[in-house]
Amino acid sequence: MRVHSEWGNRPYIPIYEKEKKKMPYICRLAPFETGFEAEWFDAGFDGKHTLYWQHISETDWHAVPANINTVTVTGLKRESEYRFYIEAETGGKSHVRLVRTGKAPGTVVNYIHPRETQYIYSGVNTCSPSLLKLPSGKLLASHDVYKKGGAQNLTIIYSSEDNGKHWNFVTELFPCCWGCLFWHGDKVYCLGVSTEYGDLLLGCSEDEGKTWGMPTVLGRGCCKCDGNGFQKAPFPVIKYSGRMWFLVEFGSWSTGEFSYLVYSADEGDDLMKPESWTISEPLKMDYAGWGLKKISDRMGLGYDPMPIEGNLTVMPDGELKAVLRCMDNTAVLLKMDYRNPEESLQFEKLLKFPMAHSKFEIRQKYDGSYIAVGNRLPKRSILSVYTSVDALNWEYIKDILDYSSVDCDGVYIGVQYPSFFVENNTVNVLVRAAINNADNFHDANYILFCTEEI
Repeated sequence: MRVHSEWGNRPYIPIYEKEKKKMPYICRLAPFETGFEAEWFDAGFDGKHTLYWQHISETDWHAVPANINTVTVTGLKRESEYRFYIEAETGGKSHVRLVRTGKAPGTVVNYIHPRETQYIYSGVNTCSPSLLKLPSGKLLASHDVYKKGGAQNLTIIYSSEDNGKHWNFVTELFPCCWGCLFWHGDKVYCLGVSTEYGDLLLGCSEDEGKTWGMPTVLGRGCCKCDGNGFQKAPFPVIKYSGRMWFLVEFGSWSTGEFSYLVYSADEGDDLMKPESWTISEPLKMDYAGWGLKKISDRMGLGYDPMPIEGNLTVMPDGELKAVLRCMDNTAVLLKMDYRNPEESLQFEKLLKFPMAHSKFEIRQKYDGSYIAVGNRLPKRSILSVYTSVDALNWEYIKDILDYSSVDCDGVYIGVQYPSFFVENNTVNVLVRAAINNADNFHDANYILFCTEEI
């Protein structure tokens, strides 16, 4: 067996299960109200295959031919649990997958059942969506596989050739968590972390995401939740003043502190070379000095909120600033001197922001105005669009998804962590969703693609 020399895998199989490399592999799952769609491939055999399915309360198995790589099973009970697998006529069997039928908004990119075990080495929940439109018109979507206390080290990439109406599996990246897709110099890049609080990684693909060389390490983390390492969300890597820019945090929830760093590189440099990148001096959070402790005490939160997941944004005056989520209606605004990229970020002020309690994303439109998508208060069961002319004062436009009447307390349903782009006054958004009997609002089971005119 040769040493693996790529970041991409079709599929990733742990080395102790290498015999599964040549068995049928179910790579994408999309349930609907009365059935499900399963995409699969078999690297070891290209002959006859059959999909077998069974209601979890029954003993009989039903069979449908799997003559092509996407199989649809229909006529099932609504809101019901099923198990299924794909078998080659030579006897090779896929992992037994679980699925629950149910209606979902938009287009289902992928689904993972809360009791799924195929990705147990990484996790069980869909997480960290990233959406990218390529110059060719193709859409790429990625997400990692999360579980609290799990390894969190697998990212799956999908593509669409018809503006998001249909999606297909592309590849898996391992190790990769919190990955962000971006395009630069005729290449697709993915900026991620090896695992929660792990190493900061940058990978590159020259064929629109199909194959990936080994990633470059841009920073070392501790790779454990009780130490300090890199944390990020899939925010845009932006281009400004001839450089590429992105913001990351370094620290952890368990240690109770984070510092903020900005990485930047000249647009003309080789981004895969670590020496191309400059890192700003870290800025350490300051609860008392920034006024957060006072607000937390007044609100009776009982804990110190930590600003994380910052959007780097070019302001109307040309300055580069970061807007970080923190707590209800309160974001943290940091500023930096883009002319001196090694200098530290500086705290500017607290900012009233209507979606600051969860991850939001800010993008600038062609006319210079700003669009933000995130969860407006009170819970993460509402996904909304806001607009601004200055990136500081925001006006509500409309909701993209609203489950507040179904789950008024926001305990079991969440539509959150958006990644989006705007085209022809339409917001195209990829979101992780905890719906249709998810364990809770946070632990998602769907990745959805939705569009909304604004």
